[in-house]
Amino acid sequence: MKNNSTIIRTSVHSTKFANTGKLNDLDTFINEYRNCAQQMINYIWNNGYEWKDKNGTFQFNIEQNLLELPSMLISSIIQGANIETFLTGRALKCCMTQVAGMLKAETEKQRKRFWMLQQLKERKQPRRKRQQLINRIKQNIPAKPDASNINPELNSICADFQMDNDNSFDGFIRLKSITKTKLDIKIPIRYSKHSRELMKIGNLKPSFLIGQDKIDFRWGIPIARRAQGIIVGADQGKKDVLFMSDKQVTPKNDIHRLTGKDTPTLVVGEELPIPPYLIFSHFSEIK
Repeated sequence: MKNNSTIIRTSVHSTKFANTGKLNDLDTFINEYRNCAQQMINYIWNNGYEWKDKNGTFQFNIEQNLLELPSMLISSIIQGANIETFLTGRALKCCMTQVAGMLKAETEKQRKRFWMLQQLKERKQPRRKRQQLINRIKQNIPAKPDASNINPELNSICADFQMDNDNSFDGFIRLKSITKTKLDIKIPIRYSKHSRELMKIGNLKPSFLIGQDKIDFRWGIPIARRAQGIIVGADQGKKDVLFMSDKQVTPKNDIHRLTGKDTPTLVVGEELPIPPYLIFSHFSEIK
């Protein structure tokens, strides 16, 4: 029996078929959403954020280089940032989730660098072996994210797609429960050739990226995995592009062909100077 997993694909749909009034309402909502997102970012960036889970208490603090952050924030951020808005709690919940993702995206590489540095310290590695990683940390200070141009990412509590086969359009994106004034925005949608192809092989996900000119649909595409075979680990070898946990390696001449060096020296934290698509192509060499 085959095990199925899912990949996500995106189709883009224009908002140009909506009337002027709907587009004005959409602009008003998006601008307010961006304003709230920036206020949340400013507050967390300047004041830090503390949360608890079953493993204990954790903290996000830029000045102290504490860069752990949960995937979802709690509503105390709204009061802490002193946000006054006409957006509903549902819209702000989507906003907080998106803000958490932006902050994590900005700080994740630096967090990993600090983790690697800590590992080297625990192994009592001399400072000269850690210096390049220390330099990279100093040269890559995270910058506060800018929300002035983000597009709201709304899930099913604030947006859904309603099909309408009897109309000249294929359906409508409905933005619901987004403002305290009960503003309800319906944007007519026409499928593209790409979205029709995705519709045949996948399922529409209940999450939409709402822009002033376009709306992104996400589709879950099932893929079948082989029922036979084993799972092995793959890593960069000292003299090979890929070194597998079952001792298989890619051809020996690949390092020279791709890098111009017989044995390029890489240290902890240094990025591999080989394009990822070339690395992936070498999986075909593995049996």
